[in-house]
Amino acid sequence: MHARWLDIRACHLSERGRHTTAAHRHRDPQWHLCVAGALTLEVDGTVHRCAAGEHVLVSPWRYRRIVTRHRCTILMLRFRSSCIDTPGWADRVAQLPETVADDLREVLARLEGGSGAGDPTTEVLLLRLLLAAQAAAAERRSAVVADRLAAEDLVAQAEAFIRDHHAEDLTRRAIAAACHCSPTHLGRLCRDRRGRTPRELVTDERMRRARELLLHDRRSIGAIAGAVGYATASHFGVVFKHHHGMTPRAFRRGAGRLWWYRRPVDGGPLP
Repeated sequence: MHARWLDIRACHLSERGRHTTAAHRHRDPQWHLCVAGALTLEVDGTVHRCAAGEHVLVSPWRYRRIVTRHRCTILMLRFRSSCIDTPGWADRVAQLPETVADDLREVLARLEGGSGAGDPTTEVLLLRLLLAAQAAAAERRSAVVADRLAAEDLVAQAEAFIRDHHAEDLTRRAIAAACHCSPTHLGRLCRDRRGRTPRELVTDERMRRARELLLHDRRSIGAIAGAVGYATASHFGVVFKHHHGMTPRAFRRGAGRLWWYRRPVDGGPLP
């Protein structure tokens, strides 16, 4: 069926028992709403499970397979690509907003009564459903971006604090206190954004500073160890060798050129 505003190519309200379709694809986007029961959609090998009230938009030219292991009621729309913002929804399970619950009930009643998507009132209700779903998707995207920016800002703040205080006895709790967050939250963000724990970030910064001092500062190894936050030269030597494959003395003697074959654990540059 065709709707004048949305150009709906097909509109189906179906009740299925235990059923699995063969994998196929359409050139048009499809919107699947699980009205009752549980629906499983496999899109290009990725499985999406929808409970009642949840929906998925399948982008054009994706291989799609429907699986219903129990009785399930599905509302499916297929429409022209230009009618909807497919990048905003593609392949994400989302809950239909509660604000359109009445519209959904009226749509279902009209479809069960034989009204198609071309009926003006049904068309308006479908448009409101889709706009509400898109607005909710945009809000979720904005929240995700804001969370990522906040996480990146917090990790950058932790790195700046480590650079300024690397010579001190830094603990995860002290770094978290400086960033005004919990140690657990800081540890999770550092692993997610940098792939390193806060303790490893401290060690990386100390090794970076140690390389600079060994090449440009003529103080003793013990003095440099204290300058970068290690209580003893022996502990400093063990950590430095683990990172660079050689002792601090050998590194200084070779002016940093003997470790070309092994990049430091902290990702430091090769000369």
